[in-house]
Formats: sequence, structure tokens, C-alpha cells
Amino acid sequence: MTTLHASILSLCEKENDRIMMRFQRESGGYRTLGWREYRDKTLCIAAFLQSKKIKNGDRVILISENSPEWTMAALAVMSLGAEL
Repeated sequence: MTTLHASILSLCEKENDRIMMRFQRESGGYRTLGWREYRDKTLCIAAFLQSKKIKNGDRVILISENSPEWTMAALAVMSLGAEL
């Protein structure tokens, strides 16, 4: 059985340089986020959490505004086997 985080990271590899999402900034205009950038930031967050000794079975709480970065952090937590 494939896990959610593995499926998403696999999709990031497949789509690579394509645009994943566009969203409006509060200051106006739009920001784009590519699949590669999403994957790279997610893996960076996972490495940071791992350096803080977050591991399989740990519980993590995420406090943040609604943003793509929240999903990256959640995916990073799941990739380490920790729970949200």
C-alpha cells in the first residue's frame, strides 16, 4: 500500500517543472508554485524536523495560517512517520 506522502512526492517527481498551483497574494497579483519547488521545500522541512529529533510515532502540532507551506509541513511530518 502506497502512503499519501509517498504518492504526492512521486507526483512531484513526475510533474517536476510544471506549475502546481497559482494563488492570489494579499498585496495583489499572483504567485505560482511549481511541483519541484513544493517537493524541495517539503524535503527541506522534513530534514529540519529530523534534525530536531522528530521520528516515527512522535506527535507534532502545526500552528499556521492557511497556506501552501502548511501542507508542506504536514507532508514533511507524515514522511517521518510522525502524527499530526
